[in-house]
Amino acid sequence: MKFPQLTNLFQRRKERLYTPPERGQEDIFPFEAIDMRQIPLNVQELLESKRKHESRFSFSAVHPWEESLKVEQPGITSYIATHSLDYAKSRMSHFVDFISGKIAGESTIVHSEMLQGKHTPYPEWTATTESSDFQRRGLAERRLALMHAYCKRAYGASLYSSPDVRYEARKLWQKLQRDGRAKTADSLDRKGRKRFQFLK
Repeated sequence: MKFPQLTNLFQRRKERLYTPPERGQEDIFPFEAIDMRQIPLNVQELLESKRKHESRFSFSAVHPWEESLKVEQPGITSYIATHSLDYAKSRMSHFVDFISGKIAGESTIVHSEMLQGKHTPYPEWTATTESSDFQRRGLAERRLALMHAYCKRAYGASLYSSPDVRYEARKLWQKLQRDGRAKTADSLDRKGRKRFQFLK
């Protein structure tokens, strides 16, 4: 016996929301400057909680948002908001993926000229929401590609892997390297392994 409704649901869940560009080509993300008030309320609340957390963790004053952006593509919209920290001349850029009214994933980029050098922005945190609606749809790879595109736009620099890169994230960076989109960097992570960076 067939269950077409269940089959259709399963197929929808497996549809990828991100397809990497062909080798040698670049991603195209349409960044659009927006006002924070244009961001959905639940996304605003998440961004605000992340800003306050980072400020407390770094013993920093809570600085105003410096920039807010939207990247809208078929099936997914990503919101980006950036603020400064007093500590080590840092900037934090928070990314939130939004699908069908739900938060599907999030990430944060650290950029500190004093700690890492102005050409080594990296993800402090990245995660896809633990829901079968969003898992295995290419969101993790898209998120890295979007962060890289943002780093090129904001800093003229490539995105690097984190100094504390986790196992699953390292596997994804290795895939990017096999696909000709990333390479090993000169710097090492905290386990003494080569870090990765996107190719420009």
